[in-house]
Amino acid sequence: MQSNKPRGRPPRTFTEEARRTQLIDCAIQSLADLGYVKTSLAQIAARAEISTSVVSYYFAGKDDLLQTVLAAIYAHAATFMEAHILPTESATTLLHAYLAANLAYGRDHPTHVKAAAEILTHWQTEPDKLTSAPSTDASLFAPIEAILTWGQEQGEFRAFDPHPMAVTIRAAIDQAFAAWLRDPALDKDQYSAELITLFDYATRRLV
Repeated sequence: MQSNKPRGRPPRTFTEEARRTQLIDCAIQSLADLGYVKTSLAQIAARAEISTSVVSYYFAGKDDLLQTVLAAIYAHAATFMEAHILPTESATTLLHAYLAANLAYGRDHPTHVKAAAEILTHWQTEPDKLTSAPSTDASLFAPIEAILTWGQEQGEFRAFDPHPMAVTIRAAIDQAFAAWLRDPALDKDQYSAELITLFDYATRRLV
């Protein structure tokens, strides 16, 4: 009888998943502490207190590991925001919640933000790598555009092109993260409140 099980690599064991997660965490910490250039498989292995050959068992190389790290960071951020953005009947409230959740993630998880920034900054000159990066995908702007379009349909927001507004909102969030990394002493809550107010005025319907 022919087996219906898919061919290829067998499912990872609990121990393998735990080791893989550990290596991703060590890579994130290394990127945040040392930067992209000094982060190597050997350095990550040293943090995990294992041999480099073990890292190579789980990942084909540095690029493979960093692609996985980037995906893990975006999944981590998505889980955080899903827990902080509650259903609402107001597009204005939803936009505020979206901004607040994104900014809260950057405030509460600077190590993840720094690690992602290190990868993306150094891959700017390597388009093939950035093709699969979530931050370059149009889907990154889709949730913001959906909120903006809904607000216009509900009569809460003024008439404007949702796409450039969504790009501007995303850029403002990313620049907030960059500013916070440069100067950790900045009042992040006040900074966040100002951005929320800014886009409230930018999107609200003109009377």
